Amino acid sequence: MSKQSMREETERLIKEAMERKSVTITQGETRIEAKCGKCGAPNRVKLPLGEKRATFTCKECGHKQRSL
Repeated sequence: MSKQSMREETERLIKEAMERKSVTITQGETRIEAKCGKCGAPNRVKLPLGEKRATFTCKECGHKQRSL
Protein backbone atom coordinates (compact mmCIF):
# COMPACT_ATOMS: atom_id res chain seq x y z
CA MET A 1 0.00 0.00 0.00
CA SER A 2 1.38 3.40 -0.93
CA LYS A 3 1.32 6.39 1.37
CA GLN A 4 -1.30 8.11 -0.76
CA SER A 5 -3.67 5.14 -0.66
CA MET A 6 -3.19 4.77 3.13
CA ARG A 7 -3.95 8.48 3.56
CA GLU A 8 -7.13 8.16 1.47
CA GLU A 9 -8.22 5.09 3.44
CA THR A 10 -7.68 6.92 6.74
CA GLU A 11 -9.65 9.95 5.57
CA ARG A 12 -12.49 7.70 4.42
CA LEU A 13 -12.62 5.85 7.76
CA ILE A 14 -12.61 9.12 9.72
CA LYS A 15 -15.38 10.55 7.55
CA GLU A 16 -17.52 7.42 8.04
CA ALA A 17 -17.00 7.47 11.82
CA MET A 18 -17.96 11.16 12.00
CA GLU A 19 -21.14 10.50 9.99
CA ARG A 20 -22.14 7.66 12.33
CA LYS A 21 -21.50 9.92 15.35
CA SER A 22 -19.49 7.14 17.00
CA VAL A 23 -16.51 9.45 17.50
CA THR A 24 -16.79 12.59 19.60
CA ILE A 25 -14.10 15.23 19.69
CA THR A 26 -13.70 17.23 22.89
CA GLN A 27 -11.17 19.75 24.13
CA GLY A 28 -9.50 19.03 27.42
CA GLU A 29 -6.82 20.41 29.67
CA THR A 30 -3.37 20.93 28.21
CA ARG A 31 -0.41 19.29 29.91
CA ILE A 32 3.00 20.94 29.58
CA GLU A 33 6.44 19.88 30.71
CA ALA A 34 7.78 22.78 32.82
CA LYS A 35 11.33 23.01 34.09
CA CYS A 36 12.01 24.29 37.59
CA GLY A 37 13.89 27.59 37.59
CA LYS A 38 15.69 26.76 40.82
CA CYS A 39 16.79 23.11 40.55
CA GLY A 40 16.04 22.30 36.87
CA ALA A 41 13.80 19.30 37.57
CA PRO A 42 11.06 18.54 35.02
CA ASN A 43 7.45 18.94 36.21
CA ARG A 44 4.18 18.09 34.45
CA VAL A 45 1.69 20.92 34.79
CA LYS A 46 -1.98 20.90 33.68
CA LEU A 47 -3.36 24.08 32.14
CA PRO A 48 -7.12 24.72 32.09
CA LEU A 49 -8.72 25.77 28.81
CA GLY A 50 -7.80 29.31 27.80
CA GLU A 51 -4.87 29.65 30.20
CA LYS A 52 -1.37 30.48 28.97
CA ARG A 53 0.56 30.25 32.24
CA ALA A 54 0.01 28.13 35.34
CA THR A 55 1.35 28.35 38.87
CA PHE A 56 2.96 25.19 40.18
CA THR A 57 5.22 23.92 42.93
CA CYS A 58 8.33 21.94 42.03
CA LYS A 59 8.10 18.28 43.04
CA GLU A 60 11.81 18.12 43.90
CA CYS A 61 12.59 21.31 45.83
CA GLY A 62 9.12 22.77 46.58
CA HIS A 63 9.84 26.12 44.89
CA LYS A 64 6.62 27.97 43.88
CA GLN A 65 6.67 29.48 40.37
CA ARG A 66 4.72 30.16 37.17
CA SER A 67 5.18 28.29 33.90
CA LEU A 68 6.02 30.13 30.69
